[in-house]
Amino acid sequence: MPQFAARGGIIPLDAFIGKAGLNLADIFYAGEWPKGSWLGVQYTLPLDNTGAWYLFWWNKDTFEEVGLDPDTPPTTWTELEEMALKTTVREGGEITRHGMFVPEMIKGARTDASFKGWQFPAGGHMFTEDAKSVLFDDAIGQRNVSWQLDMVQKLNDGWDNIQGYMDAVGASRTAFYNGLLTMRVEGVWFLGVMRRDAPDINAGVTHMPYDDTNPNARPRSISDDGWSYGMPKGAQNLEEGWEWLRYLTAGEGNLAFMGNLKRPSSVPKYNDDPLYQSEPLWNDLKSVLPLVEASPITPVNPDIDQVLKDEMELMMAGKQSPEETLASMAGQTRELLDEFFASL
Repeated sequence: MPQFAARGGIIPLDAFIGKAGLNLADIFYAGEWPKGSWLGVQYTLPLDNTGAWYLFWWNKDTFEEVGLDPDTPPTTWTELEEMALKTTVREGGEITRHGMFVPEMIKGARTDASFKGWQFPAGGHMFTEDAKSVLFDDAIGQRNVSWQLDMVQKLNDGWDNIQGYMDAVGASRTAFYNGLLTMRVEGVWFLGVMRRDAPDINAGVTHMPYDDTNPNARPRSISDDGWSYGMPKGAQNLEEGWEWLRYLTAGEGNLAFMGNLKRPSSVPKYNDDPLYQSEPLWNDLKSVLPLVEASPITPVNPDIDQVLKDEMELMMAGKQSPEETLASMAGQTRELLDEFFASL
């Protein structure tokens, strides 16, 4: 969205929002609507609650098997480490069941989003409000990368072991379904996917554990992605387009679409609709949504995400230190941001 906005490819919505008398903060979750804003101007409105990209899921049966309370997941990094070690099974010098892959974010034992996913529960931020400067090159960012590397060594006996394990069992979802992975991170959509693929699994969902060594850390999750609707420059029927956009995002069309997918809406009141009430985990999932915070989205987010992924994997593979990793991520990110803004 920022790329389209910065290049003049989409139409500002502020006049339409003002004429309709809408207060976006009263309609949408706080972690959703700001993602459609660029330099103080609103260009899009959110379709779904993709902001809850990072939720924590655990297998209750495995918890009970090892003597843990199945209804009490880890809330801190210390508890996460303890519970992951307790649910790990080693046989003949090999790990046959992993408690947790800390760098595993959505796509399976890779670091697609592990740095930014853990940066917010570590107590940190990614960018300044104008999305022009880096904020993660600090002590919290250093703690984040160092902790993740430490967890890979303690919980999984090294990065190669994670890679080999995933090659053998397949996707992390499969390992979770089969009881070979006790805890994992994935977004709101996983609830529907899990009910489809493994309807009998006894799982729970909660917020990401936070870094209890930082007194300022708390349960929170980053939101810097999602689906949204806007209107392109050159559109002819703007009033009609606005009414359609409003219906799909803030109106009943949003409930019809998201409710039938059994995915949470970006509009809090719709998540209390009877469409959702047959899902046993619905209230648990819904309680996490207000903990999601919008992070400024830069015009080069995809490129930055690739940098974060590549550098984290170099560290996991032992090719550079945590200090070198953070410095390289921050340096490359600054270059990408400076290059884009210089081109305007």
